[in-house]
Formats: sequence, structure tokens, C-alpha cells
Amino acid sequence: MLFLPRRQLISCRVIANLALHHPIWTARFLETGLFFFFNQPTYFEEWVTNTKRQIFPPENMKDREAIQQLIKDMRKKQMEALEKE
Repeated sequence: MLFLPRRQLISCRVIANLALHHPIWTARFLETGLFFFFNQPTYFEEWVTNTKRQIFPPENMKDREAIQQLIKDMRKKQMEALEKE
């Protein structure tokens, strides 16, 4: 490497420098590219909607009324228990 002309010596240094830093640049741009790609709303909007519907299904009005009635009954029992004391 010492006997190469100056132009080739510089190009060898540039190539060595690029080869050394290539994994760092690849990781940095790959990370950014993946973040950009996977944070597009068109790619995950349907998935998010379906997942939320599975976890929190729409309420049934009969079930809602039954829960409200249960809450009223429990409060009534608590009030009666407090009045007896």
C-alpha cells in the first residue's frame, strides 16, 4: 500500500472507511426505513380496528341494562345494611 500512487492510496482509504462504516449506516437507514414503512396508517389501520373490536366488543343493550340493574340492587342492599346498623 505504500508503493501505490497518491490517487489510489486515497481511494483505498475511502473504500476502507466505507467498508468500516457500512454496517453502521445500514443499521441506521434500515431502522429509519422500517419505522417509516410500518407507521403508515394504511398498513395497520384495519388491524388496529379489528383488534380493538375483538378486545372491546360493541355493547349489547340488554347486557348494559342488566349491569345497571345489578348496580342498583347492590347499592340498595348496601343502603339497607347501613340503615340496620
